[in-house]
Amino acid sequence: MTNPTPHPPNAKVTAANRLRVTLYDQVSSMIVALLIVIGCVVALLAVLVYTRQLLVRRNIVGAEIVEEAAGRGDHPAGFEEDFREPSLESMQDMTTVTTEILQALTDDPTDLLSANPELFDGPSASVKQGRGDRRQPGPLGHGRDIIPRWERWEVLFSSDKLETYAAQLDYFQIELAAIGGDRETIEYAAQFSKAAPKARKGPGSSESRLYMTWKSGELKAADDSLLRKAGITTAQKILVQFFPTPVENQLARLELVAAGEKKLEQIRRTIFGVRPKGREFEFYVVEQILR
Repeated sequence: MTNPTPHPPNAKVTAANRLRVTLYDQVSSMIVALLIVIGCVVALLAVLVYTRQLLVRRNIVGAEIVEEAAGRGDHPAGFEEDFREPSLESMQDMTTVTTEILQALTDDPTDLLSANPELFDGPSASVKQGRGDRRQPGPLGHGRDIIPRWERWEVLFSSDKLETYAAQLDYFQIELAAIGGDRETIEYAAQFSKAAPKARKGPGSSESRLYMTWKSGELKAADDSLLRKAGITTAQKILVQFFPTPVENQLARLELVAAGEKKLEQIRRTIFGVRPKGREFEFYVVEQILR
């Protein structure tokens, strides 16, 4: 017969002590809870910061950089601006002088001519042609003395293969066009990496994008080849490149960053280049020439 195992009289008290929460357990639980709260706060701040950066970047990319336009409106061209209305004080002086001249003419015109020959001689006496306005055609106003983008910008494409050049045009969504013959209609071509580029026609009156023409370079012949690949005849036509508005804004931002402390009024020419960036391409400022 087996004797039963003896148990201490306080066995139940020991089990209760084992289930009791100690000070160590309380402190460790508080530390774990605090770490969880801190982690949640850090994660929330990270999400807010990333979202803010994304929104700011999106706003910057979508912002259009507009340069103040100026021109003479429908005023005639010339070397001096149009006549301005005189002030009240000057009109009073002119009235006095005119009254004196009329009185003198009534008395003796010969004496007036001999005494004041400058009244009937010199540049101010000429009425054959107005001096016009020295401002360029455009919206009426003076504005800032900035050379327009189409005169200030120059883009240098560099590629030894026609396929690479076509990929650059497709990446920036630049359309080639042939202008000539029927000047009211423009023939466009795009998507040159495909076997059959996309060709279309559109009215020239609805075109408002920035466009550039070739000054020199071997790639002018590449444009001719790509347009003919799209089925567009180029004989005796002007070949141009139409830049989409987002690309124009991108070039404007690059120009401002490269200018630094310089103002646009000081820039005569900004020359951009194209270079590979991984599997993509990007514009960069090659040189800025000051006025």
